[in-house]
Amino acid sequence: MIKFLARLFGAKEELKQLKKSELESYIKKQLDNNNINSLLKEFSGRIDEISETIKERCDELEKAELQNKNIPPRAITIMEGNRNAYIHKTMHFTGKIREILSEIQTLADSDIIIDNISKISEMLDEYNKTTQKPYYILQEFFANESHKVALGIKEISDLIQQFRENLKQSDAHKFQEILSLLNKIRNREQRRKELENQKKELEKNLNEEEKNILILKHEIKKIKESSEFNELAKLNDKLKIEKDEQNRLSDEIYYKLAPLSRALRKYAKISFDEKSVEIIIFDPFKAMAEIETAKLNEIFLRLTKNIKERKIGLKDNVQKKNLLILNELNPGFLRDMQTKIKIQMENIKNLSIEIGKNTLWSKIEELNKEIEKKQQHLSNISREILNTEHEISKITTDDVDKKIIDILKSLNIELVEE
Repeated sequence: MIKFLARLFGAKEELKQLKKSELESYIKKQLDNNNINSLLKEFSGRIDEISETIKERCDELEKAELQNKNIPPRAITIMEGNRNAYIHKTMHFTGKIREILSEIQTLADSDIIIDNISKISEMLDEYNKTTQKPYYILQEFFANESHKVALGIKEISDLIQQFRENLKQSDAHKFQEILSLLNKIRNREQRRKELENQKKELEKNLNEEEKNILILKHEIKKIKESSEFNELAKLNDKLKIEKDEQNRLSDEIYYKLAPLSRALRKYAKISFDEKSVEIIIFDPFKAMAEIETAKLNEIFLRLTKNIKERKIGLKDNVQKKNLLILNELNPGFLRDMQTKIKIQMENIKNLSIEIGKNTLWSKIEELNKEIEKKQQHLSNISREILNTEHEISKITTDDVDKKIIDILKSLNIELVEE
C-alpha cells in the first residue's frame, strides 16, 4: 500500500528552470509520463480485492451459527433481521464503490477523480450511520465475523482517504492544476481581447455619429445661408413687427378703456346687449376687432347718456373723466382704430400663410430633432465605452500568475525570462 501511494510522488529533481513559453508543453509531457489513469486502475484493483474479501467475510457472517443455543426466539428474530440488513447494506455499498471506480477509470483529470472519490467518502459516511445499530447488535452474537467485515470497510475507508489526499498533493495533480490556471489566463486574455474589440467598435460608432451630427449641422448652416431662407427670415421679421404692433395697439386700447370698466359693469346690468358690453370690459381688443362700429358707437353713446342722467352712480371726478374718454370714442376714432386692427390682422394672416408655405423651418426642426437623437445615442455610446473600460481594468492575471508560481515552487521549478 505504501509503495503504491508513493508512486503518486516522484523523487524531487534539482531546481529546474523553464521559460514561460515552454511551461505548458513541459507540463503536458510530464502528465504523459506520470499517468494517473494507470494509478487509478491500480487503486481500483486494490478496492476490488478488498471488496472480494469483504464479500467472503459477509458470507461467513451469513453462515455463522450461534454458539449459545439457549437464546429466546424473539432475540434470534432480531439478530437475523439485523444480520440480513448489515450484509445487504455492506454488499450494496461495496457494489456502488466498484461501480463509481469503474466509471472513472478512463478519466485523467485529477480534479474530477478527486470529486468522485469524495462522493465515495460521503457514501461511506452514510453507510456507517445506517449500519451502526445492526453492527452493535451483531457484536452481541457474532463479534468475530462482524468485526472482520468492519475491518475490511475500514481498510477501504483508509485507502480512499489516503489516495485522495495523496492525489491532491501529487505532482500530477499540481501539473493539472497549472494547466487549468493557464487555461483561466487564456480565458481572461480572450475576454480582454473581446472587450477591447468591443471598445474599438464603440469608438468607431462614436466617431461615425459625431461625423453624422456635423453633416446635419452643416445642412442647417447651408439652409440658413440660402437666399430662400433669407427671404423667410425677412418674412419672419415682418411678422414679428406686425405682431409687436398689434400688441402695442392692444395695450393702447386696453389702457384707453380701462377707466370705463366700473361704469361699463354697471351699465351691463341695464343694457340690452350685455354680452357685447362684457366683451368690451374683459377683452377690449377683441371688442374693437369683432364688434361692428355702429354697435360700438351705440353702446358708448348709451353709456354716456346713462352717466349724464346719473343712472350709473359714479363719483364726480370719475364721471367727469369717463365722459372725457367717451367723448374721444367717437365714430371717427372707432372707424380708424378698427381699420388699423383689420389691416394688421390681414397682414399677420398673409405673412403667416406665406411663411407656412415655406418648408425650411420644418426642415430645420427635423434636422435639429435628428441631431438631438444622435446626441442621445452619442451619450449612450460614451457610457458603454466607460463601462467597457471599467470591465477591462478589472481583468488581471496577477492572482493566477502567483498561484502558478507557488505551485511550480512546490515542484522545484522556476520560471525565467524569455
